Amino acid sequence: MLQGNLTTPVQAGFSLRSPLIPRGGHLQDDLGFPIDDGDVIHLFDRDRQKYILHPFEKGAWKDGPPILSAGESFWVAKTNPGNWTRDLVLS
Repeated sequence: MLQGNLTTPVQAGFSLRSPLIPRGGHLQDDLGFPIDDGDVIHLFDRDRQKYILHPFEKGAWKDGPPILSAGESFWVAKTNPGNWTRDLVLS
């Protein structure tokens, strides 16, 4: 069984990210992304061919949480740096 923690620093500013392990889900609750007030997630909508913004303000997602597919990447505008840590357990 392989287990441990995966940690990736996320700097303040604008950067391109993807989940540390190939899983989809709610970016904050399921995938553990470090989110702060003022952060904005940019997800590309393939059907509409444009980016949909997901601002995090006053402790909540303004227009609903971003949901990612397995392996999907996203742009993030971070107000403060943080560490994206996920527990890994493979058997």
